[in-house]
Amino acid sequence: MLISRLRKKPGIAVVTPESTEDLWILRRVLKSGDIITSHTKRVIKNQKEFTRPDKGERITVKLSVQLEKIFYRAYSPYVIHLDLLRKI
Repeated sequence: MLISRLRKKPGIAVVTPESTEDLWILRRVLKSGDIITSHTKRVIKNQKEFTRPDKGERITVKLSVQLEKIFYRAYSPYVIHLDLLRKI
């Protein structure tokens, strides 16, 4: 797991899971009430524009959810899911 930033006092950590073991560790570290934040890119199109998905303006959006429950599901050695129940 890549730990980019760790602040113990406010309880903030910036992590990037790199393997399935990292997901198992995150399951043990996260608890109900934690806020998980991520950045994603979205494409904004004009109302009249019905073209390919690569057209349009790309913007970065910050998403945050509050964790209610967490589930670790191993379907096979290659398919591992970390499911988060959350409030939006």
